[in-house]
Amino acid sequence: MNTSQEQLLSLLTLAIHGGVPSYEIFSSIYGEELFDLALQHNVFSFLYPTLNKHCEEIKLDELIMRRWKEATLYMATRQVSMINKIRTIFELFESSGIPVISLKGLVLKGLYPQPELRNMGDIDLLIQENDMQRAIELLGKHGYRPNSKDLNNPKYMHIGMYISGSFPVELHRTLWHPSIMKTKDDHVWLNHMWQNKRLVIMEGLKFTALSLEDEFINLVVHLSRHIMGDGAQLRQLCDFVLFVKIYWNMMDIKYIEHTIEAMELYAFYQHLHTSCHFYLGLTVPTKSDMLKENKSDVLINLIYTSKIHHQTKEELSTFVRYNKLLDPFTSTEKKMGRFLINMKTILKSIPYMKRTYKFFKCSKEKARYLRSVGLYIKY
Repeated sequence: MNTSQEQLLSLLTLAIHGGVPSYEIFSSIYGEELFDLALQHNVFSFLYPTLNKHCEEIKLDELIMRRWKEATLYMATRQVSMINKIRTIFELFESSGIPVISLKGLVLKGLYPQPELRNMGDIDLLIQENDMQRAIELLGKHGYRPNSKDLNNPKYMHIGMYISGSFPVELHRTLWHPSIMKTKDDHVWLNHMWQNKRLVIMEGLKFTALSLEDEFINLVVHLSRHIMGDGAQLRQLCDFVLFVKIYWNMMDIKYIEHTIEAMELYAFYQHLHTSCHFYLGLTVPTKSDMLKENKSDVLINLIYTSKIHHQTKEELSTFVRYNKLLDPFTSTEKKMGRFLINMKTILKSIPYMKRTYKFFKCSKEKARYLRSVGLYIKY
């Protein structure tokens, strides 16, 4: 980790637990880099009150602080507006007799000292299988359009519904992601979700949510999926730490651990606890043997590098293009001239070849790191 990455983790620890900034960690600061990192990991608004409180110790550049404040105010205003639109969506489903369970963002906002500073970009709803088509048609009547890729995938996990000028609505048929739990049966967990749902009231908004245990399990599952898919953020670790801090003693830990073990995610679960303990100050509960003996930064580094890997996926198309160039060479006469022409094209594109090789090398290394924290694709 570089200096800005360490500082971001330290700021998040302060925001979650309080305390005083370490002079050693903040003796030098690269404001632009730190701000960009906070934006990338969607924690900039959560951190602003902490930065403002400790501005003398942290000594962030005045221009950066002003930009940070403006971004936070804009986001907070957008979140308040979003709550009103979500209320309309809930009323729409209720009046149509379609039960829904709100997932993730809306529930997790309540963990934060200032809920409007926990950014949420869409609304996730769990829908029963026999109501899915009705839900799609209902939102369609109000201007939403489904993602055709989701509709054409018979094993879809959710369907994204989009409308111009507003946030997407994701209709989940399950929370059981096929790339990490392909061989498992989701009916037991799914039935438990519907049978143990709870009523939540937040900021005057009343809605149905998962039980605390199922919400917590979903945090683990959701994070594992994003780490494997190159879209993880530190905000998800903050959600996890705050959830443990607030709700641990109110949950059925045996049920949680049994379910996570059945998903073959227990090793990852342990690494998650350990990383949050060492880097975000999570006090590991004594009821459960969660803490690994050795400190490891593998999980944190996977999260910090996930966006880089995501960007380099574009280089895969270069590899496909080279294969198409070389594929026709099955005869010997006519195609020799084409071969020479194509070889020139390939030689001119050597920088792209190098990047493609680097991409596959990084992918192989990432697979090894994923296995080391208990994550691998299951067939």
